[in-house]
Amino acid sequence: PAEPAQPASSDPSTAHTGEVLDQVQTATTFIQAYTSASFEDELPNSWVTRSSPFTTAGYASQLRARFGDRGGIEWEEFQTQHLRRQAHNIKVTPFPDNPSLFMVEYEDQTLENNSPVRSTQAVKVLSLQRSGHRWAVSGMNELGDQPRNGGPVAPSDMGPEMEAQLDQEHQD
Repeated sequence: PAEPAQPASSDPSTAHTGEVLDQVQTATTFIQAYTSASFEDELPNSWVTRSSPFTTAGYASQLRARFGDRGGIEWEEFQTQHLRRQAHNIKVTPFPDNPSLFMVEYEDQTLENNSPVRSTQAVKVLSLQRSGHRWAVSGMNELGDQPRNGGPVAPSDMGPEMEAQLDQEHQD
């Protein structure tokens, strides 16, 4: 006999697994949403909306304020060349001395007709915190992204909480 269907959750952090995402799952899902872009998106920075369910309210607000609905040269290129952007080979590693920081390494690819046209080896540090009954990204910093094939490197958007945490770690 088939198992009864589980009711849909209104909590975005449970939408993908049916249970609250742990820190590694949250970091992975956030990076997937953060790097996602497509010529089919309604707005240039639709990824901000896609990543918001995996962030704290404060960090989501920072991303919206920083990126808004602005386009730019890259967005025009995405539209005219029908490009997509996505993360591949995501590896999440917790910092041993700080349970709220996670290093995320991945390949950030821009695709045209499902073939890579640009690739960047990216390394980010995510700060995660409990937000109610779920884990959420509260800030991000980049650590030496390495462009390959002329790929762009996105600007850092480290939140103030993460700046304070990293400053504290460097003083210890």
